[in-house]
Amino acid sequence: MWAASHLGLPDGEDGHDDREKGAQSDLHNLRVACGSSNNYHSNRYFADQDSAETADKEGYFFPNVDTSDNLSGIHEYQGDWRGDTARIVFYMATMYDNLNVTDTPDDSPANSMGLLFVLLKWNTEDPVDAFERQRNERIFEYQGNRNPFIDHPELVNKIWNK
Repeated sequence: MWAASHLGLPDGEDGHDDREKGAQSDLHNLRVACGSSNNYHSNRYFADQDSAETADKEGYFFPNVDTSDNLSGIHEYQGDWRGDTARIVFYMATMYDNLNVTDTPDDSPANSMGLLFVLLKWNTEDPVDAFERQRNERIFEYQGNRNPFIDHPELVNKIWNK
């Protein structure tokens, strides 16, 4: 079963004003995911997990993950989706004031997403590819705006890597 996965804003945290409420419908924030992977991701923050069990469980757009293992409250995407995920989160943090990217999501206010140092690493390790550029172009044609971190991934380090 397929689901729409919201990457850059925790479920049910759609902001307090009209601009922030648009975050849940922003196409840059939506990705197709298998239902079990989307449910498992839930509001877990993104991190690396050294686990042979997850190393080869890639799904169609996002990996299928073993939902029987809690993995300590984190969610790890494999391979080619890491940079995409990072750039979506950075876009959402830029567009919507109510989202905070941090290394300490458990100690931060609501709507905090992390881990920042992992997302910075993923942005570097998984560069923008043709699929991501085409997706950005299609969203621009429909929604009228682009993810600047796809067009200029170097902006990520200028903003967050201090």
